Order: sequence, then structure tokens, then C-alpha cells
Amino acid sequence: MGGSKASSTSEVGNGLPRCGCNETMKLLVSKSIENPGRKFWKCRNYMNGCGLFLWDDLVSEFAVKETNPSGCRQCEVNKAYLIEFSKEIVEEIDCRVGKLNKLEKLKKKIAMEKRKNLWEKELAAVKINAADVDIIANELELDKKVAERTLREHKGDDVAAIRHLLH
Repeated sequence: MGGSKASSTSEVGNGLPRCGCNETMKLLVSKSIENPGRKFWKCRNYMNGCGLFLWDDLVSEFAVKETNPSGCRQCEVNKAYLIEFSKEIVEEIDCRVGKLNKLEKLKKKIAMEKRKNLWEKELAAVKINAADVDIIANELELDKKVAERTLREHKGDDVAAIRHLLH
């Protein structure tokens, strides 16, 4: 850790990283022969006995947070903000999921209606014999509309329509 000579500093405010002695740490850049250009964090009280020194590239975001005292006011403010913000995000996601579910149901309903309309057009295009409709309706004692629909569903095949109606 020794051999560091600072050439540039940048103070990070807003409660970011703080030492255990509650001083804001400085981000410095080493000019040493061993570590040229390497960034490091150093407590302002380093020379007065604090001794906290951390290489920036070896410290994860979580480790920097751990150097903050648990009672850090800015940390608590940030934590409260993040909790509230995450709740808002969850609410927004739930809202969007609900809308997507409604859209999916509507999409399925529209697709079903299209299939139904196509089926009705196909049935209407089937050529049937009016006499066959009368015979089926009279012999099986059915409404003519039921006899006609069944005959159309069986492509005008009167035997298949009668078998279907009897089963």
C-alpha cells in the first residue's frame, strides 16, 4: 500500500464513500513507480491515525458501502429513496402486467371471433339441397335451422349429417 503519491484528487460528496471515522474519503490517483495512474480511496484522517486506504479497482461497490458507518444520514436517505423507488417500480410492473394480460385476452377473443366468422362464411358457401334439409327436419323432428346447419357442417353429406344427429 505504501509508495503512493497523490497527484489529483476528487472529493465525492453526497454521503459516498465515507470512512469509519465519518470523514468523506478522497479519490486519488497514484503517481508511484509501482502503481502509476492507479486510483485509490484515502481517508482525510489517514495521516492522523485513521489509516483507511483502499485501492479503487480492488474494492467492489459493496465493500465501499461497508466502510460507511451504519448511522450515515445520507445512506439512510438513499436507502429510503431506493425502497420507495423500488415500490413504485413494482407497482408500475404490476400495472403493465395487468394491461398485458387484458390485451392478451382481447387478442385471443378477436382471434376466436375471426375463426368463428371464417367458419360461418365457409358454412354459408356449402351448397346444400333444400329437399335434404326438409327430409332431415321432418324425419328427425328438428327445427329446419338445426337441420340446415348440421347439413352444412357435413359439407352437404346427408348421411353424415343424419349419423351425427342420431349420436
